[in-house]
Amino acid sequence: MSGPFEEPRAEPLPFAARLAVCVFVAIGLEGALELLLAYSARPALPGVSTSPVAPNWPFAVFWATWPLVVAGLLLLRSAWGRVLAVTTLAVHSLHLANELAVQNPDVWVYLGSWGRARLLVTVALDAVGVLCLLSPPARRLFDK
Repeated sequence: MSGPFEEPRAEPLPFAARLAVCVFVAIGLEGALELLLAYSARPALPGVSTSPVAPNWPFAVFWATWPLVVAGLLLLRSAWGRVLAVTTLAVHSLHLANELAVQNPDVWVYLGSWGRARLLVTVALDAVGVLCLLSPPARRLFDK
């Protein structure tokens, strides 16, 4: 029995959208773990550093929580969730391309077979994610 104020049941998220949410949650949890490890490894005395690169804490917190925000927006089926997910995946691929082609082209030479394969699979998964989120079914699902 449905009343006048009862909301219609939402259709379940398709597999590709659920996979995108899981990927962003995993990335967010990995970033949170790295942030926690960096925070626990900080020196006890201020001004004494054990690392040649001091983390930029506000940026690091933003970078660790951003994928969780995108996953939440995708779960809410918002159009901005789709746009931000596509933007995040595209920027990630462009960042990798910039690092390997412009900033540190010698890294490719020093990577082992597994490192190269992981890098290529990462870029391929980013491209598949962008294509899935730009597809007409994704537009119908998120752009309501």
